[in-house]
Amino acid sequence: MFKRTITFIHRVLYVIFITTAFTTTTTTTTTATTTTTTTTTTTTTTTTTTTTTTTTTTAAAAFSVTTRDTPRTP
Repeated sequence: MFKRTITFIHRVLYVIFITTAFTTTTTTTTTATTTTTTTTTTTTTTTTTTTTTTTTTTAAAAFSVTTRDTPRTP
């Protein structure tokens, strides 16, 4: 019985050794992270020009010097 157990353990270890020796997989993972920060500053200048033109017109007198002060006679 003892010999069978030793043989079984030997075979199990042999199978484990063979499967791990020839099926070694190497996985390499490379992660690159790029962060780009863009800052934009916009300055807006608004210039407002207001032009006010005032025109004053003075009406002539109701009667000028050349107007007759006397009514017409028929």
